[in-house]
Amino acid sequence: MSKQNQHKPNVPELRFPEFSGEWEEKKVKEEFKVVSGSTPLRSKREYFDDNGIPWIKTMDLNNSEINAVSERISKMALNELNLKVLPKNTILIAMYGGFNQIGRTGLLTFESTINQAISALLDIKQKHNSYFFQYYFNHNVNKWRRYAASSRKDPNITKKDIESFKIVFPSYNEQKRIGDFFSKLDRQIELEEKKLALLEEQKKGYMQKIFSQELRFKDENGNEYPEWEEKRLGEIAKITRGLTYKPSDVRCNGVRVLRSSNIINNKFYMHHDDVFVDDKIVKIPFVNNGDILITAANGSPRLVGKHALINKLSNNSVAGGFMYTLKAENTKFIQTWMYTTEYQRIITKVQGGNGSIGNLSKKDLETGLITVPSTEEQVKIGSFFEKIDGIILKNLQKTQRMQDMKKSLLQQIYL
Repeated sequence: MSKQNQHKPNVPELRFPEFSGEWEEKKVKEEFKVVSGSTPLRSKREYFDDNGIPWIKTMDLNNSEINAVSERISKMALNELNLKVLPKNTILIAMYGGFNQIGRTGLLTFESTINQAISALLDIKQKHNSYFFQYYFNHNVNKWRRYAASSRKDPNITKKDIESFKIVFPSYNEQKRIGDFFSKLDRQIELEEKKLALLEEQKKGYMQKIFSQELRFKDENGNEYPEWEEKRLGEIAKITRGLTYKPSDVRCNGVRVLRSSNIINNKFYMHHDDVFVDDKIVKIPFVNNGDILITAANGSPRLVGKHALINKLSNNSVAGGFMYTLKAENTKFIQTWMYTTEYQRIITKVQGGNGSIGNLSKKDLETGLITVPSTEEQVKIGSFFEKIDGIILKNLQKTQRMQDMKKSLLQQIYL
């Protein structure tokens, strides 16, 4: 690809070198016929047929190819409701069905009907590449949502909105080149995501076998380690509440305050917008690499109990007031244990808290039951899962880089 003259109107910033000239700008209705569908009466069971004609709802739209549907209708429903069977490669756009559904797309890989919440774009002139335009609409989804949110009491877009939506596009050959390029990139991303999902499943399998003691480690001489013992978490770990501070204590620099936002998918992250406070107000011990950060309270109860092993700290830090810090001889083992049903039993019974706030008390944590092996076996288990997590993280970062690259390319190629 090559950079283009950015001062020319309707010329993309980045382009395949064999193409030049301005892209056309028109309204959707000038290039596509926009049609919608209908919903058969649920009370008429004869309208639905598990072996019938595919019928797509907004929940079936996935911003990609549609390869399966959740419901099918009968020929009777098709005829009595005058539903149109749409051809393969038709682009679908959600008009309503919840704010996050607005503007979602789907690309048919088979003939299908649709409900009334979806508009279909029919390429009557047979001059466009469906993949190019699906990526185009996906890239511009926020335009739909801004319009829907600002113009109506109940957010939605209409068939008329879609028909009048302005599109900018190149020749068919350039459309196809761009569509093929992003389709190939999406397939590569999908393969990486499947690989990542497989690694996660393998980790779950190992956890189930190890914590059920179906799979055991042995010492250097090939001997079995002692039997596991049931203990209270407070017997093997020290749990402390974080720092309570006032807005007036916040500084541009100072002691970093770790909060729930520093835990993403049970991994520890530091952010450029983390809160820092005056070191003079800090009267609790700093956290250390290897400690476990736990969410004690949160307005979203499902986030209570989420956890992460702290690492790569770059300055003095403490947990925030709605957080716990857990210190122990082998936190790697405990961090792995926190994925098990034993830990889930502890946090499930307190999620929901008082009112709308989820709250996990220190006592609930300390008295929670944990089945533990000998220290030596704990070390081996912790190290084993640390290696697996390292492989998963590496694959996750690779997938994220590919997704970021796709986002950047979309911004440079599409107008």
